[in-house]
Order: sequence, then structure tokens, then C-alpha cells
Amino acid sequence: MLLRSELRFPDEDQIRSVQVYDDKFMEPEIRIRYPNGLRLSVTRLRSPSPYPVLSHQKAVPSTKELRDDQTEKVVYRFVKDDFLYTLHGDVPEQVISDTVLQIFRNE
Repeated sequence: MLLRSELRFPDEDQIRSVQVYDDKFMEPEIRIRYPNGLRLSVTRLRSPSPYPVLSHQKAVPSTKELRDDQTEKVVYRFVKDDFLYTLHGDVPEQVISDTVLQIFRNE
């Protein structure tokens, strides 16, 4: 299960809320909200991902059309260790970049 995978999340002491979505039709998903407005979700991938596997520690927008429905800002997606990470929210791109670097640093 997703929670037993020993995932580490950036700024764990700053997390405002955590929700776990798990039903028999979908992979479990962890949704994390931070006080600064950043939202991070993590889902285990069952098959090869259409999203980039990052080797250079930089998240890229998945498409120009994909926007956060609450903030209209771009949604960023990337894959690491068979997990799909999605970052979005009402935050500057620098916050997204710093969070991605923390995720890769947690190895």
C-alpha cells in the first residue's frame, strides 16, 4: 500500500492537512496541503507514465491547458520511484521548484 512505502514529504513539520483517498477502483492517493497554499498529491503508478521521469530535478508543467481549478495556475506533474507527484496551488513557481528539490533530496 502507498502509506507503507516509506515516502518522505517536504517540510513535514509544516503540513496543514493530509487526506488519503483509497477505493477499489483507483490507486490510493495522498493529498497534502501546506499553509502557504501549496497542494501536493502522490499516487503510485500501475503502468508506464505519460509524465516525464525527471533526472535533472526540475518539474515541468504537464500541459499548458492543465490548470488548477481553484487558482487557474499551472499544475506540475513528474514521476519519481514509480510515484506520480502533482504540485499546484496559489504559490509562486519558485515554491514549486524548491519543493521538487526537497523531494529529490529526501533520498
